[in-house]
Amino acid sequence: MYVSEPEQLKHVWVFTYPIVLLYFQREKSSVYWVLTMITGLLIAPLQPYIEVSYTLYQVIYISIVLAIISIITYFYQIKMDEARNLIKKQVDQLMHKDKLLTLQSKQAVMGEMISMIAHQWRQPLSTITLSISELQVKKMLGKDIDDKYMDEALQNISDTIIYLSDTIDDFQTYFAPNKNISEEKITDIISRAINFIKTRIKSAKIELEYKQEDFGLIETYSNELVQVILNVINNAIDELVDKKIPNPKLSISIEENKRDFIITIKDNGEGISLENIESIFEPYYSTKGKNGTGLGLYMSQMIMQKQFNSKIQLQSSKVGTEFYIRVPKKLV
Repeated sequence: MYVSEPEQLKHVWVFTYPIVLLYFQREKSSVYWVLTMITGLLIAPLQPYIEVSYTLYQVIYISIVLAIISIITYFYQIKMDEARNLIKKQVDQLMHKDKLLTLQSKQAVMGEMISMIAHQWRQPLSTITLSISELQVKKMLGKDIDDKYMDEALQNISDTIIYLSDTIDDFQTYFAPNKNISEEKITDIISRAINFIKTRIKSAKIELEYKQEDFGLIETYSNELVQVILNVINNAIDELVDKKIPNPKLSISIEENKRDFIITIKDNGEGISLENIESIFEPYYSTKGKNGTGLGLYMSQMIMQKQFNSKIQLQSSKVGTEFYIRVPKKLV
């Protein structure tokens, strides 16, 4: 301002001043600095020590332009701050909602698991009760119980109790907060999921088709994958049971590609309407009325997207629905 000619336009750097201030200073400090800058500009032509090439009129004009730019930048910054705070608030709400959905999903899964444990235990407990009752009846009737019969009965009870203990171990492993990547056969993971649900399949008189072929290993979050498979199978069972499908069938197959496995779960239900297909992976959306939480498939899709960088796809018609779960062989 002291040494350059106005025609050289070297004073334009002044107009970047409010932009820099508003981004790097607090609002109150920025106002003081801009006022100080304008005051300095106005005083410059009046001081007698250094010759200034700008006239007072030119300096006033530059000061007015600087003030206008400062005001525009100030209001722009206010709008930016409001937008930033709104985005931050929405992100916080989404994170809170996601945590709430995750908690509700875990509670729903816990309820389903307790129901599965009840299914798994009901028949073995009946077997134990029956064996004990037979021994008691024979004793009451005064019949002789030979050692061989007694050994077989006790061995049967012992084996059944071991089975009950193994069942609890399986469920305990499932609920363990294990986020480590494990290496397993894909067929073992699917078999573990089927073991959780096989009693329900049997009680619903559903024909299960699953051929355990010899596929390779997979490095994955096994518990999360089991949860996804269980949710999809449970959804298929609900469809077959609720619609009272005659001769209900459920098939599970595996296809191996170079980089991933595709698990296909197919039922012979009435299918899903186009309207429901578009919303089936949305939270709290359920076609089961009061019996559905609307979280199972939603959380399954979230798990696939976040943990496996993949997603669940489906095809549906009037003769059934097919779910495709694509799982990478290795998680990078």
